[in-house]
Amino acid sequence: MQYCDQACGEVGNFLAYGMAPASLVSPMGAIAVITNAVLSRVVLKEELSYRKLIGVLVALAGSVIVALNAPAQQH
Repeated sequence: MQYCDQACGEVGNFLAYGMAPASLVSPMGAIAVITNAVLSRVVLKEELSYRKLIGVLVALAGSVIVALNAPAQQH
């Protein structure tokens, strides 16, 4: 099951690189880290320490900054 998830994720990355600049797609990988941190808290009831919360917020801020400042796609 894990290999299927990874394969689907890589196919998605491959398609994304064809549709948007790499400078925008690559940093969006941080979204997976954010999602894993949130889901581990919700599903597994893991503790999200202050340090981890700061890391998630920094990753989220970085992704937003990159997305807002990405070069416009040319048609």
